[in-house]
Amino acid sequence: MKRRMMAWTVAATLAVATGLRAAAAEFDFEDPKGVNGIQILLDTPLEPIAGVAGGVSGKVTFDPAAPEKTTGFIEVKAAEIAFVNPMMTKVAQGADWLGIDVHPDIRFDVVSVLEVRKGGGDGRFVLRVKGDFECRGVKKPLVVDVDVHHMPGRMGERVQKSKGDLLALRASFGIKRTDFGLKKDLDFLHVADEVQVRFGIVGHAPTP
Repeated sequence: MKRRMMAWTVAATLAVATGLRAAAAEFDFEDPKGVNGIQILLDTPLEPIAGVAGGVSGKVTFDPAAPEKTTGFIEVKAAEIAFVNPMMTKVAQGADWLGIDVHPDIRFDVVSVLEVRKGGGDGRFVLRVKGDFECRGVKKPLVVDVDVHHMPGRMGERVQKSKGDLLALRASFGIKRTDFGLKKDLDFLHVADEVQVRFGIVGHAPTP
């Protein structure tokens, strides 16, 4: 009897441990629908400049049972940042600004999760994330509050004939362009120093 109990206990422990491991999944943010994008605003009284960044990719590993262990990165192709004015887009891609020929990517790497709060509804969390933001070859620490929505089994609702989970990330934050060497000698009257960034993006974790 004792042997049976011990065997059952070991089996149950292994099953729980396996279940916890299976709950963690890697989500791919290179959107098969091409919808993911990041909004950009440089706002001054004279010249509010709005843009959007496509070319979003990245990998984020998330476990709803342990959101504090979240890891990964989000990346944007600098050449796919565009502003309403086409000439501004061309200037922004040049050597004094993004320098896309030398620095093709803009990237945020998760270093650690500082705080986890429950969001509104099932599968929703707010993570205070400490990371490294890299632009134009310059890397700076950045702390961002990220709204996370984990949606198990709902990939087919977004991508037809697919099975898997979804992970939506939403956040807004600001960086200073002069911190990253973006045209440091330009005045702030026409082009703001603060670049406001806002995004809502969805990652996929397919299952067989």
